[in-house]
Amino acid sequence: MQQCSYIIRDEYGMHARPAGQLVRLASAYECTVTVQHEDRSCTLKTPMHLMALGIMQGDNITIQAEGNDESACITAVQKFLEENV
Repeated sequence: MQQCSYIIRDEYGMHARPAGQLVRLASAYECTVTVQHEDRSCTLKTPMHLMALGIMQGDNITIQAEGNDESACITAVQKFLEENV
């Protein structure tokens, strides 16, 4: 299992546009990908679940990937977060 943590910088938090892009990115990988926010977690391959977490600016999230391409997935997700959220 690979994981990364990230603090959301976008003033609007994890809103619809980056959430949709992040879900599309994660869905391109075979591995299981989850996002943890506070005491809740969900799959990173379902946009409504991600939006339901209510991730705001300053919140810390942890992304976990497990499977064949987990390393590539975490690298891509971390790069996306740094550039877009």
